[in-house]
Amino acid sequence: MSLIVDCYNVLHETMPPALAGLDEGGLCRALAASGWASAGSVTVVADGRPKPLRAATSPVADVELVFAGSHRSADDLIVQMIDRHTAPRRLTVVSSDRQIRAAARRRRARDLPSDRFIDQLARQLRRRGQGPPPPGRPRVEPLPPELVERWRRAFGIPDDDPPPTRGPPPRPPRNSPGTPPELPRDLPRTRPRDFTRPSLLLVPGECVLFSKSTLKNKEKIHGMYNLKPTFSLA
Repeated sequence: MSLIVDCYNVLHETMPPALAGLDEGGLCRALAASGWASAGSVTVVADGRPKPLRAATSPVADVELVFAGSHRSADDLIVQMIDRHTAPRRLTVVSSDRQIRAAARRRRARDLPSDRFIDQLARQLRRRGQGPPPPGRPRVEPLPPELVERWRRAFGIPDDDPPPTRGPPPRPPRNSPGTPPELPRDLPRTRPRDFTRPSLLLVPGECVLFSKSTLKNKEKIHGMYNLKPTFSLA
């Protein structure tokens, strides 16, 4: 018996707690732990190319992970796999996509909606005493050369540009152009002005400036100097 799984159609469904947080590799591990792989071949088909910091191939030997690539969709690839299958009546196709389900019924294969498949998978894992599949270490693959060349042209990076280095940027030398000069460390310390002490400043033209602490004594100052305050400093 063979099983074909529409990867992202399954992962976009609401997951029970036992399957929460699955990615492409986690789905492969869950299928291997549930017993589907022991019954026959299992193929998980995903759209596009492998994602950065995600599994590029299946982390388990019993399940195959296939990416459709950029020139076709996963739905088209699954339909093609259904049409080319030599024993379609022994084939189970997991997807809620109408096109895929119609192709499976046309070949007399069993079509299983993604939500029902998730319920069956969770029950099988519970029955076998399996918890959530442990997150695997992603296999980081280098970018294809044509994609690197396209990004170089888009950002105007020459081919002989050195690759970026990891770590913090080097510290510029002292007093180099573009950096302010360092102040000497032996400058004398000046005592900050105390604005809480009463102070009075007489300005020509009968103008008096009061600090905040002397405002409460301005009546006394008026009687002593017979001056009219113009404004005060808060």
